[in-house]
Amino acid sequence: MTFWRNWYRVCARGDVVIDGGNTYFEDTRRRAVALAERGIEFIGMGVSGGEAGARYGPSMMVGASERAWSEIKGIFLPIAAIGTDRCIARLGTDGAGHFVKMVHNGVEYADMQFIAEVYDLLRADGLSAPAIADVFEGFNGGPLESFLVELTARVLRCEDPITGGFLVDEILDAAEQKGTGRWTVQTALALGVPVPSISAAVDARSLSSDVARRERLAACFPGERGRPDVGIDALARGLLAAKIAA
Repeated sequence: MTFWRNWYRVCARGDVVIDGGNTYFEDTRRRAVALAERGIEFIGMGVSGGEAGARYGPSMMVGASERAWSEIKGIFLPIAAIGTDRCIARLGTDGAGHFVKMVHNGVEYADMQFIAEVYDLLRADGLSAPAIADVFEGFNGGPLESFLVELTARVLRCEDPITGGFLVDEILDAAEQKGTGRWTVQTALALGVPVPSISAAVDARSLSSDVARRERLAACFPGERGRPDVGIDALARGLLAAKIAA
């Protein structure tokens, strides 16, 4: 809030203010209305691309008036990532850009949960971290090619310099979240749109973060897990189907 108060004081009529963070789209809409009363254009811009986007150009999802878009597009078009075209577009007014980025992140929550479940099945089948990395490298050479699948293979090969084992075995199995997945589910519920995969992924993150309770429950209900009877090809087909559904 201190940040918002500070720049609010220095803005003048005719200025254009851009929020390029992961902001809740309703907050963006509210700020756009408040600043419009002072003659200030407010743009909510979703930005995606990670480290590669920082170096070579991100994808940008813009929520802005036509006038504000005309003011900034000459700056941002040249630095956007290049696909079949420049990866930037005005998607509507005020909160539209942040809305699309929110849903993009929500789908990504589901995607990461699918990957985690495939990893879990392969681990339960007795495969080591580097062996599972081989599987994901194979996935990345076909229809499942994506940054997340590529990154999964890379992460699974990382060694822990302290123990000499693999880093994935030393990291606490507790996932945090920044809110975009949760906002996606809340908005979908309000609109009556079913998003079961995204909702399950948000639930899984919440469950994973409560490590102490999971440990207590595991002690109360001991059991031995059987080895899954599923082949690599079936996992690949299932992962692809799940990604499309999400």
